[in-house]
Amino acid sequence: MVFVYVALVITGLYIIFIVAPSAVAAWRVMTPRPGIPFEEVISKDPRFRIYETRIRNAKSFLDGIGPEEVSCVSGDGTRLCGYYYDNGSDKTALFVHGYRADPFVCFSLQGEYFAAKGYNLLFAIQRGHPGSGGKHVTLGLKESSDIPAWTGFLKDRGSRSAVVYGVSMGGFAAALATAELDPSFVKTAVIDCAYTSPYDQLMRDCKKRRLPERLMMPFVALFSKLFFGVDIKQSAPESLGRSKIPAFFIHGSADSTVPPDDGEKNFHACASTKRFYIANGAEHVLSFAKCGDDIQASLSDFIEKQYRNIQTENSI
Repeated sequence: MVFVYVALVITGLYIIFIVAPSAVAAWRVMTPRPGIPFEEVISKDPRFRIYETRIRNAKSFLDGIGPEEVSCVSGDGTRLCGYYYDNGSDKTALFVHGYRADPFVCFSLQGEYFAAKGYNLLFAIQRGHPGSGGKHVTLGLKESSDIPAWTGFLKDRGSRSAVVYGVSMGGFAAALATAELDPSFVKTAVIDCAYTSPYDQLMRDCKKRRLPERLMMPFVALFSKLFFGVDIKQSAPESLGRSKIPAFFIHGSADSTVPPDDGEKNFHACASTKRFYIANGAEHVLSFAKCGDDIQASLSDFIEKQYRNIQTENSI
């Protein structure tokens, strides 16, 4: 009997201290919450504050073009919203923001750059974020299936080609989507500071919080599959290994949220034409702000080569 009591006590403690916190963790991660507003991020977050003037100027430039609120419906029926900037072009840059992030904090500088290059712009609002539908945020897993819905929207609006630019969770979603996207339409995927899988990223987050990650994560994965219908072990390298979309990878060398090693793993797994840019000294999602001029030169060269290759193929 003593053995039974001890076993029951151990089981109870395991449920209380491991299983239950794992369920709570999965619920908290996947539950939509309001993101931090644009003004608060760039004026109060010290990482962004040093770039505040440039980001504000870029946002003002975009406001001058004038956004149109647009929407599309994803394959599972989720209605998504976004902001479309018509630059009178037949090519569009589609931006996919990060976890609980403001798209204009993530992409105002990139939007200004692509607009100057003659692109239309589409700032997609990820499912589970303010304005878009979706009961859950799934760390890029279901979000990856929203990207083809947006490229279909762009085709309907008259675009003949697109560049997909994802950062952090959006970069992971873009990496997953590369195996499914139409290479005749999507000329380049820009994958900026993306993790290899939600499982790997949550392992790191648990470790930072001094939680027993090796005990908790199997249950977080189980609850994610049972309650939210996603496999958080699904990996970007696996999808990139089947990709036909040219990919430009960016990762900050000082990224303390998603380590540069993840960027390297994604890059090496990619089966398509690719290039990797390490932004020296850049924090998470701030590579373009830190090393913008150099990134622009390398990215422009890469994208232009893809268009030249396509034009050559079409002329044969």
